[in-house]
Amino acid sequence: MKKLLLLLFLLCLQSSFAQSPMPKFQGGDLQNFYDFINTNFDRSKSINNEEIKCSFTLDSVGKMKEIKLISFKEKDAAFELLRVLKSADNWDVSNQDIKYKIIIESNIFIVKGDKIRGTTKTKWFKRNDDVTEEQNTKVIEEKAYEINTVEVKPEYKGGLSKFYQFIAKNFRTPFTYDGFKGRVLVSFVIEKDGSLTEIKVLKDAGYNTAAEAIRVLSKSPKWSPAIQRGIPVRCYYVLPIVLVSNE
Repeated sequence: MKKLLLLLFLLCLQSSFAQSPMPKFQGGDLQNFYDFINTNFDRSKSINNEEIKCSFTLDSVGKMKEIKLISFKEKDAAFELLRVLKSADNWDVSNQDIKYKIIIESNIFIVKGDKIRGTTKTKWFKRNDDVTEEQNTKVIEEKAYEINTVEVKPEYKGGLSKFYQFIAKNFRTPFTYDGFKGRVLVSFVIEKDGSLTEIKVLKDAGYNTAAEAIRVLSKSPKWSPAIQRGIPVRCYYVLPIVLVSNE
């Protein structure tokens, strides 16, 4: 009897850890997934050989969600991979048990002069209440982080000096006399897609400089967003603008 019980226990244990079939991408296996990345990835965004570790989940219809960048060296290459993953087709999850949440972790290798390759690990977890999970995610996404608390700070393409050049080029000086000097202090939120929102003037220099600062910042090209725990997050930013009239 003891042997029989032990055998039944081992069989149950083996069954519980049995590997589920992999979801399919574009009708095929993981190679199709790597080929999709290879076709759509802009190689100009990767200067050196790069390994990017990322993860994502698949919902009940195979849509990729909770896409995260876990580790990387080059920010431009990492954001380009993020863009490609967000554009991917839905996976075929018809062979999956809908009771389980699918988490896929991939190491993507970008090597100069060679095809993009990867290694992937898939995990299955019993689903919790999906509604509660989505609500919790939404609350996290709405938070704007302070710039000193994020792992990767937001950045304007070319750096802050380029951003000041953009402001100088577009700012319409409303000054009525030569030699005017003033300082405008602004704050804004850099969204996960790099756009600027919640633009506010904390201190202006008069002469309609507050309205002009808001107008110019509203036209700003997108930034590279802040990164926290491998995913883009909203970030609060404060910027001084020094105004000098040479007219």
